[in-house]
Amino acid sequence: MKEVRYLFVDLDQTLLKTDIVHEQFLQILFKHPVLLFKLLFKYFRTPEVLKKQLEKIAPITPESLPYRSQVIAFIQEKKEKGQKVILATAADRGVAQKIAAYLGLFDDVLASTPGSNLKGQRKLEAIKTYSKGKPFDYIGDSKADLPILHMAHNAIVVGCLPIKRSVKRFKDPGKGRAVLKELRIHQWAKNLLVFLPLITSHQINWQTLWNSSLGFFCFSLAASSIYILNDLFDLEDDRRHPQKKNRPIASGDLGILSSLVLMGSLIGSVGCLSMYIPAGALGVLGLYYGVTILYSWSLKEMPIVDIYALSALYSVRVIFGHTVTGIPPTPWLIIFCLFFFLSLACLKRVSELTQVKENNQTLSKRRGYIVRDLSVLIPAGIGCALSSILVFGLYINSWQVKLLYAHPEYLWGSACLLLFWKLRLWFLGGRGLIDQDPVLFVMRDKITIVVGLGVLLSAFLGSIHGF
Repeated sequence: MKEVRYLFVDLDQTLLKTDIVHEQFLQILFKHPVLLFKLLFKYFRTPEVLKKQLEKIAPITPESLPYRSQVIAFIQEKKEKGQKVILATAADRGVAQKIAAYLGLFDDVLASTPGSNLKGQRKLEAIKTYSKGKPFDYIGDSKADLPILHMAHNAIVVGCLPIKRSVKRFKDPGKGRAVLKELRIHQWAKNLLVFLPLITSHQINWQTLWNSSLGFFCFSLAASSIYILNDLFDLEDDRRHPQKKNRPIASGDLGILSSLVLMGSLIGSVGCLSMYIPAGALGVLGLYYGVTILYSWSLKEMPIVDIYALSALYSVRVIFGHTVTGIPPTPWLIIFCLFFFLSLACLKRVSELTQVKENNQTLSKRRGYIVRDLSVLIPAGIGCALSSILVFGLYINSWQVKLLYAHPEYLWGSACLLLFWKLRLWFLGGRGLIDQDPVLFVMRDKITIVVGLGVLLSAFLGSIHGF
């Protein structure tokens, strides 16, 4: 590649893995949705003025944006060889200058100003004027960049943009892996709770098994769509988090528009599957969506209330299992689930705060807790864990259990194993050995598998007549 004096670099989807306007739209949509539609209606024909207004209302924080390391390394290499590097973008000039100042890589900035939307042909004219007709290099990614890429002495393309000339390419990783990661299929393990009613009621047959399986996939797709919505809500916080910054949306591996399309596809799939489940189950699914959206919007910022919301979201899965199979719910199971899941919700918050305390991390702005709240959360969580086992013990001594089990005394084995498992989780959580998602820990924990098999074996032995 022959060196020339000027290297012009595009911003959106080139230097960045994201689009500035999409980022700003998202901020305003969640905080001031009516204002967003007013802005679009008022400045639809003057995009450069719209961009200026967006920057005033939803300012960008350069240090939190996802940058392309390959492009930055390429720019640094060219600067070392004496090339002058200019950020040339259709983004608002104020935004571009902030990003250029943060990176410290650019000698100058060409960007949109009121009266001039620096995109496509206009950007090309600005580049030709700046370079005074001398050869220049250009890095871009979109169809709007094609006129510039064709005129450039050396054309560098990010992604798979088709172009009829020899170019250097920085390949964009395929979105397939990012999509699978965003679906969080490992979290579908939570939705196995849909099968709990048919197991505890001993009403396992082909019909209930089919209904529960259909409900499982329906609920799983719904949950995945909610994960996307939650990640869009928490985008800024996730980017500042040491682990969550690697999530597909936060890292820029899955764009905002692509995320919205994926979420819409999942909701459409849920709608198709919901035609084959009872109306009552559909109502429970709607309740799940409502509580989750409310949780993402505000409840997660309210101490204690957020724990109840998390517990409810677990319990809804069990209730959904009842409605999708037509098996009547029992008070024993509902009360057990209430305490059991409250304990897990407390453990999730304790794990987060423990990580913050031990690693001197910054507390999330969207969490209402402080590190000193550990002194309340730990005993509350352990108390809920013990209460769930107490409810289980009372159930074993109730008259209802004799209708289902020939030897209810064997269920004490399950109770002891669950108590051991719960206390162990809290022991590890107190030592900071559980990451911020207890579900992931449980799925990878061999002892959990052994305990689970022991619980099933104990229940099986108790149900065998003549054993």
